[in-house]
Amino acid sequence: MGIAHTHERLYTSLKYPFIAHAEFNSIFAALRDRSVTHISSYGLVMVCPWAACTGCAKTIMAAGIRRLVRHKQAHLQSAGNTKWQEEITIADEMLRDVGVEIIEYDGLVGAPPVLHSGTYWNP
Repeated sequence: MGIAHTHERLYTSLKYPFIAHAEFNSIFAALRDRSVTHISSYGLVMVCPWAACTGCAKTIMAAGIRRLVRHKQAHLQSAGNTKWQEEITIADEMLRDVGVEIIEYDGLVGAPPVLHSGTYWNP
């Protein structure tokens, strides 16, 4: 919140230091609003736009989330990216080790086009 999303920050090597992943962002947004909602993340289900990386997996585990639903087609979009596949494999192992159930939703979600690995794709 509050950080300018400039072209340089979104499309260069600066992207990852400036941008938080969706899982991390949603967990901390929920914590920030907890004083209003009084909802605990412990035992909840998280629906993700993609597969969790190791950093997001650690955040999911620390939040006590017990089930992760991810989009199968979005996950498959990164199949050729060795770096992300390794991240996802390790993250999945971490999540399963602590009892987080991983479910893959198989189907389109009707979302607007998303820039994924440099290519726009319609989930």
